[in-house]
Amino acid sequence: MTRKEIIERVIKLVSPMVTEEGFELWQVDYYKDPTGINLLIEIDRDEKISFDDLSVINKRINDALDKADFIADSYSLEVSSAGLERELKTKEHLNKFLGTDTTIVVKLYAPKDDSKQFEGKLISFDDDSIELLCGNEEKKISFKEAASIKAELTLTEDISE
Repeated sequence: MTRKEIIERVIKLVSPMVTEEGFELWQVDYYKDPTGINLLIEIDRDEKISFDDLSVINKRINDALDKADFIADSYSLEVSSAGLERELKTKEHLNKFLGTDTTIVVKLYAPKDDSKQFEGKLISFDDDSIELLCGNEEKKISFKEAASIKAELTLTEDISE
């Protein structure tokens, strides 16, 4: 089974249970690194996600994967929150940040207007491109130019005290 097929089957299997528990399935990845093969499942919701929440959903997912038993390789399962800073890979991901004050960082494969990175507020997107408000200037960037698109945490108050 290919990596893509495994990811698709995992999404189909775990998506309903993630939704039942009150979460959104943010991302599934299946990859190899120096420690071995990993299955990463990231979840999200508007409210804070606690360790207890992650423990409950991790157990449900682990039990379902064990029962389905379609992944031949030995792997490590990681269930985590999508986090405050996250990669945006789908239209649903982009839509969540459309019109918000969250800073979106787009890194490019090659320089455009003498820069390989743009930061701004997401003001629109379509099938081919993303548009950011960078200060007072609007920048339209095609998805083909973008190496990565991320939402980044912006601290709005001093938390050092």
